[in-house]
Order: sequence, then structure tokens, then C-alpha cells
Amino acid sequence: MQSVEKEEWIKQKVKFGELDIEMIVDTASQINVVNKEVWKSIGQPKIEKVNYSGIGLGDNKVEIEGKFKSKVRVKDKDV
Repeated sequence: MQSVEKEEWIKQKVKFGELDIEMIVDTASQINVVNKEVWKSIGQPKIEKVNYSGIGLGDNKVEIEGKFKSKVRVKDKDV
């Protein structure tokens, strides 16, 4: 199995309010994931529980705490 080196990842700055976060672009992903530290830094938006988990790089299971909605800005566009 070939691993993907961190410097090969495609990244994009995403603005949550006034906070810029650099995120990995994964066009095959059905969800976007942030870790607990990022969630805290963007004001701890209310989390809605989910009944699914994710599959990460190398088919590793990713436990998901929940989901939240947030207005974000990418390349000067609200998304």
C-alpha cells in the first residue's frame, strides 16, 4: 500500500467567521471533518448526534461525534 505524504495534500483556506483554517481538499469525501480543537476555536457550534461513522485513509474507521452547520467562506465566496 502506498501512503500519501502530507506535503502532497491539496489544501484550501476556509474562513469560519473571522478565523482562517487550512483544510485538506478531498473531492471524493461525502463529509468534511474538523477535529475537536478546530470545533472549539470556531465557537463550539451545537452538535447534532449522528448514527454513522466514517472511513478514512487506508479504510480506517473514523468515529464521528456529530454534525453541525456553519457558514464558511472559500475564495471570497460564501458556501
